[in-house]
Amino acid sequence: MKPYLRQVVPDDTVMVGPPALSARNLSAVFQTGGKPFIVFENLSFDISPGQLVCLIGPSGCGKTTLLKIIAGFLHPTSGSILINGKPVCRPGPDRCVVFQEDALFPWLTVEENISFGLRRIGDNRKKIKKRIESILNLVDLLPFKDYLPASISGGMKQRAALARVLVLQPKILLMDEPFGALDAQAREDMQDLLLKIWAKLNQTIFFVTHDLSEALSLADRILIMDKYPGRLIDDISVNLERPRKRESDDFHLLFKKIRNRK
Repeated sequence: MKPYLRQVVPDDTVMVGPPALSARNLSAVFQTGGKPFIVFENLSFDISPGQLVCLIGPSGCGKTTLLKIIAGFLHPTSGSILINGKPVCRPGPDRCVVFQEDALFPWLTVEENISFGLRRIGDNRKKIKKRIESILNLVDLLPFKDYLPASISGGMKQRAALARVLVLQPKILLMDEPFGALDAQAREDMQDLLLKIWAKLNQTIFFVTHDLSEALSLADRILIMDKYPGRLIDDISVNLERPRKRESDDFHLLFKKIRNRK
């Protein structure tokens, strides 16, 4: 059995302690031309420790705004985000974000990009080097550690971007359509890699995507948003066995059920 074939968390699992991530009556309102624009309103949900939850919805429903509020980059207009029961007021090392653009420093090697965030940590060099090598192995980039970003593929750049946050050992991984710019094969490869990492590190993952097939391939749960204003309209447990086969009847039936929901 492959190491990433972790099964979904049953619906009746009893949560011990606070949720890893909670939204409580969350609203975001922007001012546009002097008039308020409600991005989303009254969002509430809980995510258990170690769950992989995908958020899907149409463009403009507030998915990225919600992720930035969870990360602490933006403040909500009302409501709150709680991490392990504590309110989020600012960015913190317990949450790291992987965006669609890899944003690697082009003048640094893969290894130097990955180690960049550790420069402020007081660990000794030997400990840092060991941690970096472990992450490079995890994302299959050890043979390419001395390459510059211009010399590697798009999929490898995204692996390096993922490694750069994993090396910081966050409790919660926030991902904003991180594989959206990749070709189909590279995208599936990155999905498989993410599942392998998730099974090994047991992190809580909040993954934003507009791709229902991707969400079904990855998630324990799928949160579905609608827009104008953004709101949660469904919370679906994905009880498909892993590894998930996109060509299977069960996969297609659930895909159609969600796509055609009213």
